[in-house]
Order: sequence, then C-alpha cells, then structure tokens
Amino acid sequence: MARKSKTMRRWVKWTVTAALTGTVVLAIVLTLIHPETSVNVSLNVREISFGTSATRIFSPASEEQFIISRVAAVRIQGSGIKVKAGSDQFVENSVEIEGDTAGSCNFYNVRTSIINLNSDSILNLFWLEQSGGSSFGLRSNKALTGNLTAQPSAKSKSGFSCVRVRLNGRPTGTVEGEFFSEDSVYFSTANNAQIDYRGISGLNIGDSQIPIVGDLRFSHITPGDSQEEKTVLRPPASGQSNEISFEEVDSTVKLSDSDLLMIRPAQGFYLRQFKIDNGIQLSLHGLAKDVLIGAGANDMKSKMPSLFDELDKKARVFVVIPAVVAFLLGILEKLGVLPR
Repeated sequence: MARKSKTMRRWVKWTVTAALTGTVVLAIVLTLIHPETSVNVSLNVREISFGTSATRIFSPASEEQFIISRVAAVRIQGSGIKVKAGSDQFVENSVEIEGDTAGSCNFYNVRTSIINLNSDSILNLFWLEQSGGSSFGLRSNKALTGNLTAQPSAKSKSGFSCVRVRLNGRPTGTVEGEFFSEDSVYFSTANNAQIDYRGISGLNIGDSQIPIVGDLRFSHITPGDSQEEKTVLRPPASGQSNEISFEEVDSTVKLSDSDLLMIRPAQGFYLRQFKIDNGIQLSLHGLAKDVLIGAGANDMKSKMPSLFDELDKKARVFVVIPAVVAFLLGILEKLGVLPR
C-alpha cells in the first residue's frame, strides 16, 4: 500500500512539473507570435506615399490655382473663350491643347472634380507649406484624368496659361486664355505627373475609403549622397494626437513627431479619411501585419501585440469555459448519461 502511494506521489510530482514547464514554454511561444491585428491610426504628416487599387480620388472643390505638370492633353468646350497664342488673339468655342513631357498648365479660379486613376497606382500626397494651409500636391506614377469647370465672377477672373504646348495641332509654345462663362475643361496627363492644388482660404479637400496596397513608410529621403531618412510626422492639431490603437488588446501607442513609422498592411487596409489643414490629417484603419517605430532607420522595433496579449485580454472567456463545461457535465450526470 505504501509503495502504491509513493508511486502515485511520484506520478503527481512529474505531472505537476510537466504542466508548469509546458505552461512557461507556451507563454514564451505566445509572446513571440504576433498575428495580424486590427489597428486605428491617427496622424498629421507632411506627406504620404502609398500604392492603391482605387480608380478615383479627391472630392470636388473650388481652387484659386490648379497646376498640371506633364500635361498630355486639354480639351475646352465653352462659349467665347478669349485665347492668346504668341502675338495672336482670338475667340474660340473649342480649344485643343497638346503637351510634351515638359508641358504644364496653370488654371485659376476653377472648380475641380474627382481625379481618375489607373488601377494599382503609386501616389504621393504632399503638403505645400509655403502656399497656405490648404494647399497640397499629388504625384502619380501613372496617368491622371479629370474635369474642371471655369468659375468667372465679377470679383475674379477665371482662365489658364499653358507652356510648351501645341494649340489645335500647331506648335505655339505658350497659350493663355480667359473664361467668361462656366466652360468645361477635360485634361489628361502623362505618367509621373504632378498636380498642385492651391485652395481658397476656408475651404478644404479630402477623401475617404481609399484602399492601401503595400507598405506604408512615413519618411522622406532627400536626394543626394547622404540618403538620410527623415520623418514626415508633424505636431498634431489641437485636441488630437499622433497615435496607433490596437483594437484587439485595447492598447494605444503614442507617437512623437520625431519618430519614424512603418506599417505593413494586410488585405483590407484603408486610408479611411484625410483632409488638408496645415498638414495632411490622416485616419487609417484595417488589419496590419506589423507596425514598426524608431528614432532612426536602424532603430525600428515592432509594436505589434503578441498572441499572449490577445489571449490575456480574452482571459474572461477562458474562465467562463470551464464553468460552462462543469455545468453541462453536471446536467448529463443528473440525467444518468454519465456515470458518477
């Protein structure tokens, strides 16, 4: 009897030891696993570059100036458009302008529409600090198209000026024009074009639900020999903060405006909203594979919560499950399904 008791105690001892060891090993493993998790990101930045599958961007807005670099074609349909090409001046109802790789057009006092994109474009949005709080630019690796509407009024003229272009098929170099009615303008660009928005004070432009494809690196590298990577984060607007919230674990990471930030999105990641107001104010949301923050390019560390953190947040579930199982087993025992 004593021998049997001793054997049982040895069995219990090894079982407890194995359980404790297994628990420790499992906890360590769980802290090393960082699954995809849902994030909310709020930032104020000088610029952002991202890939997207969106086919359109921006809401309509009134602009003091709208500048197109690498313009490919401009078609204007209207009534009594006053045109000047070199020393020639004339009035047209239809104007066709073609640009070369160095061609550009500056429209002033116009109403812009949405901008049409080619799928899988890489876009760069940047704030034009020297041009005012609501001024910004857009670069695209693929061609852009859109429409404008002239907005002449008693207080301000509406018109355009294009350089390095051809007018109605004839080389002219520079073309200027003035609108006297709400004429319609269609434009298209070459690849690697840039559009600058110089907004009317008090008005704003933005967009929402833009799908993000590929990594987001919130930094800028100035061309040159140094190739130093600098942050593009700006001090947040009053009452806001630069932060990343991990929804699954109810945890928030605050960012300094001197931090470098990189986000690796998973499928289903969106630029939920942005607006231009003394910077580019961003709201992003979706599943992320990784979030890295650091003081420099060689100091980037992951801030992703571990699987242990997620399970710890859901600890109440694991407390309830044994109680539910015991309750069910008790019912089955009372019904005689299970032996006592």
